[in-house]
This record gives sequence, C-alpha cells and structure tokens, in this order.
Amino acid sequence: MLKRNATILVVAVAGIAAAGVFMRTQARGSEPNGRPGSTVEVKKEDFVRSVRLSGTVEAVQATTISAPRLAGQNNNSLVIMRLIHAGTTVRPGDMLVEFDRQDQLRNALDRKADLVDLEQQIRKRQAQEVADRAGDDSTMMQAQSAQSKAKLELVKNDMLPKIQAEKNTLDFEAI
Repeated sequence: MLKRNATILVVAVAGIAAAGVFMRTQARGSEPNGRPGSTVEVKKEDFVRSVRLSGTVEAVQATTISAPRLAGQNNNSLVIMRLIHAGTTVRPGDMLVEFDRQDQLRNALDRKADLVDLEQQIRKRQAQEVADRAGDDSTMMQAQSAQSKAKLELVKNDMLPKIQAEKNTLDFEAI
C-alpha cells in the first residue's frame, strides 16, 4: 500500500515538473535549455525514489510486561542484571530482563530450613508421644498387677491374723 502511494506521488511530481518545463518553454518560445533549435541529451541512470513522511511509528503488536511480586524482607527491591535494548525484535521465549535472584534464593533456602526444622519438631513430638504411651501402658500394667496381687491377698485374709487382714484390705482399697 505504501509503495503504491509512493509510486503515485512520484508520477504526480514528475508530471507537474514536466508541465512546468513545458509551460516555461512555451512562454519563452524556445527549446527546454533556452536555446532555439538545440537538443537535450538523455542518459540512463538509476531512478532514486525518496519520500519524506512525518508521523508516529508504532509496533504492530505490543504486550505489557509487569515485574514479579516478591515476598520476604526486601520485597521492594529488584536489581536488574540484564536488560534487552529498546527497539529489539523479540520472539516468544526470548529473555527481556533478568533480575538478581540472590535474595529470592536465600529466602527460599531459609524457608526450606524452617520447614526441615518444623518436620524434625513434629517427629520429635511423635516419638515423645510413643514413649509416653508406652510409659502409660507400663504404669497401667503395673497397676493391674498390683490390683490382682491385692485381690489374692484378700483371699488369704481368712487364714491370716486380723492385723494382717486389715492391712490387706486397706491396700486393696488404696488401689
């Protein structure tokens, strides 16, 4: 479309220039170079087209790019390590800007360490619960054993002296 308009413009300018020369020669009553009966030599040269235009150049397709959001202590600072030059043609997947990753890597490693620490605390508490449950089971077994022993001692009360029988009864009630 632009080439076609430029060609029409060049043809129009050439036509106007030829009309001007023709009118000038008619007004003088002579040949184009101003001398009567003279000739003009025609040479074969490259035809150079030039068109001066004014306006605004815009991209055919543009995309807005926003900086990533950060979490952590220094969430307001992004350090640019590499940036593509303005006006460079890019394709999908080309890197436009590279930010310094050190703060994000350090934050990620800190969070991983916190996670490992919390997992260790959970394992420690689970092991403590298992040990406490085993202790409780052992205590329960001892209590049941003591109760069984006290019941057996009560059965012997008829054959024991009265003081020993009362002692056995008190022991059984204490359990």
